[in-house]
Amino acid sequence: MPAPPLTNNFETQIADGTVITTANSDDGTPSAGDAFSAITGSPTFSTTQAHLGTLSMRIDTTGTYAETHAAWTGLGSITTSVWFRAYVYLTAFPVATVLRLFTARTAANANSGFLSMTTAGKLQGLNAAQSGTGQTIATVAIALDQWVRIEWRVVSSATVGELEWWLYNNPEAPIGSYTDHQIGTGLVLGANTDGIRWGPSTVTGPANFVYYTDDVAVSTVAQIGGQPLAPTPIAWVAA
Repeated sequence: MPAPPLTNNFETQIADGTVITTANSDDGTPSAGDAFSAITGSPTFSTTQAHLGTLSMRIDTTGTYAETHAAWTGLGSITTSVWFRAYVYLTAFPVATVLRLFTARTAANANSGFLSMTTAGKLQGLNAAQSGTGQTIATVAIALDQWVRIEWRVVSSATVGELEWWLYNNPEAPIGSYTDHQIGTGLVLGANTDGIRWGPSTVTGPANFVYYTDDVAVSTVAQIGGQPLAPTPIAWVAA
């Protein structure tokens, strides 16, 4: 996998309901984005909701709960800041247990840190052992029945790890005009950040939970903000 920046907008001209695979997550068109390294469970392309374009990733944890996510690996065993961004569409909050929205992974294929959502719909960072930290619990819930933008920064370290996140209930708001923001420092995370899983990636979680994710991105330079993922078409002029 190439080093960041990485993007995927799920606009790969695939039919609604098709299971996402590493092969079809990039159909070779200029606007498709970067193919995923691995798929777990059966996330699907969906036209039910889309942030930009016509498709997003539909996640269904199924009746007995199953890990369901798309992942990028081989980011480079990074020990400095890595920024992530995703748009998320929820119609409800989990009823009985928290949902791990995103998971940062190490080069040793272990957990580094999590961004989770509580049953009250509030974001919270979790360390490598999936323990919550009061430093990173939200005060405002994620808005339902609309797209929201979630941004997340991770500094992986077993002693001085950092988890920082921003919630934008106005999904197109500029950087700084967030709905909620929290940061936790001095956390016990993994040794490095080498991967990201978009979707539930732990052995426990809410069953029969369906939501949508779109326009995901990774950067090692700065907070990403709200951006269209499709590049601006180039007007070619004959010589």
